[in-house]
Amino acid sequence: MDDSNSDAAFISIQEAVNSSSSGDVILVSPGFYNESVDIGIQNVSVLSKSENPEDTTVRAFNVSANGITVSGFSIHESLNLRGYMSPAGYNSCCPIENCTVKNNILRLGIYADECYNSTLGKNVVLNSGIGIHSFAVANFTISDNLIVKGDIDVYQGPDHCVLLNNTLLNGSIGLTECGYHKSLVIIFQTIKKVLELASGNLIPMRLKIIRL
Repeated sequence: MDDSNSDAAFISIQEAVNSSSSGDVILVSPGFYNESVDIGIQNVSVLSKSENPEDTTVRAFNVSANGITVSGFSIHESLNLRGYMSPAGYNSCCPIENCTVKNNILRLGIYADECYNSTLGKNVVLNSGIGIHSFAVANFTISDNLIVKGDIDVYQGPDHCVLLNNTLLNGSIGLTECGYHKSLVIIFQTIKKVLELASGNLIPMRLKIIRL
């Protein structure tokens, strides 16, 4: 494992994250890392050194800070982007923002709760899906992901959510309690071509809208 801002080597990804500062880039060497990594330091990028998810495996990631990038991993469990929800009252939260999750392979999906101004792109999600939950925050882009046997679910927002060029094989899109004030753009430019080229018995994507 390498930290781009120093010559130090770390035994675990978590140790490297804990030793990082805002603006650092952590490069992770190929291997299997049986750890659930908590990223709570702002503006840190955690990247696989090879940029190949097939050779760099991590059990899970939990992101709770602004400006985080996670890229190039095979993730056996889920990746969570989660802001702080205050127990003091309904709709009282401290969301996180400006996060990027790209070029990963995920076995148990990506889930974002109170996260905005963020992008999920070019990930492969197997036997699970992508879930977005937010009350009053804005701007989320889900683009160019391949989802196999899973769904994209958007619940209670966010404002200006863009779904672009995602391919769902045997899956659906669910929009639940997304009010009329919400701006939701859904564009699929490549799904037809992908389905035509794929082999086997595939169920076409279904668009499911609930309580708009």
